[in-house]
Formats: sequence, C-alpha cells, structure tokens
Amino acid sequence: MSESEEFKQQSMTDKIAKEENENARELRDVAMVGKQIAQMENADIKKQNEQIDRAGQDANAMATDVSNTNAQLQEARAYSCASRKWLIIGIVVGILVVIVIIAIIAIILGVLLS
Repeated sequence: MSESEEFKQQSMTDKIAKEENENARELRDVAMVGKQIAQMENADIKKQNEQIDRAGQDANAMATDVSNTNAQLQEARAYSCASRKWLIIGIVVGILVVIVIIAIIAIILGVLLS
C-alpha cells in the first residue's frame, strides 16, 4: 500500500470513528432524555398513588362518619318519640286537671246557689 492509500484509509478510519463517537453521543443524549422522562413519569405515578390512597382514606372516614350520623339520628328519633309521648301525657293530665277544677267550681257554685 502506498502512502497516499494509507493516508486515505487512515482518514476514512478517523471519519468513521468520529461518526461513531457522534452517534454514541446522540444515543447517550437520547438515553438521558428517556431517563428524565421515565423519572418524571415515576414521580407522577407516585403522586397519583398517594392521591388514590388519600381518596380511599377519605372514603373510609366518610363511611365511618355516615355510620355515626345514622346512629345519632336513630337516637334522636327515639328521644323525639319519647318526648312526644310525654308531651301528650302532659296535655291529657292538664286537661283532666282543668276538668276537675271546673267540676269542683261547679259543685261549689251549685251548693252556694241552692
């Protein structure tokens, strides 16, 4: 091989090596971008999982609150019925007392007028 052929071959080898280095850099850059995207997606997935967990906890807390509220409403309903019963008993007793008083007054007036 002549010196010019060796020079051409060395030049080609250098050119190929440069292209390979450039391609390797581009691949590395693409890989870095891919890695960054994967990290961002991973962070988003973690946030979404946390939000789902919080939503589940909130749903459980609301179910407990609804259960407690239902128990309180039943207790209030029982008190209301008992209160209404005593109100009716009080009204009946009050009416009977008024009737007895009117009867006593009528008897007293009947004795005085006769």
